[in-house]
Amino acid sequence: MEGKIKDKTHMDWITLKKHINNVINNYISTKSKTKILWTCFQDARSNLYTKVLDDENFISHNLRATNKYKDRTVVLYLINRKHNPVIKNWLKSKGVSINDDDFSLGEMIQLIWRSAIREGKTIDLYIPSRRMREILIKWLNN
Repeated sequence: MEGKIKDKTHMDWITLKKHINNVINNYISTKSKTKILWTCFQDARSNLYTKVLDDENFISHNLRATNKYKDRTVVLYLINRKHNPVIKNWLKSKGVSINDDDFSLGEMIQLIWRSAIREGKTIDLYIPSRRMREILIKWLNN
């Protein structure tokens, strides 16, 4: 399964990079290309570098408590986040239940909040994972 994204879609890296480049080139203004914030899992990071996605605008998906990126108006959330099954099972054995969708939503909102949205500004958001998009849309519609 090398070269594949470990997600239900099994989209390969080349296809994902094409989608990212399409979004960047056709939907994001030239001015905004310098205001991109993106995240993915660390082991996928080097597979996704492009002319605009690099270490300068990468943010760890679990970064907390920083205002450093509050000027970023474009967020690419390239993760289909789920709770660690080992931790989830341990918590379950202690009587604590974890909802994967709620956990995923919390993680995604935490990262999105690092952007200019915290200043009340409009942002562009790209989420290629259908599952993650649907979780966010469902939450926004409640």
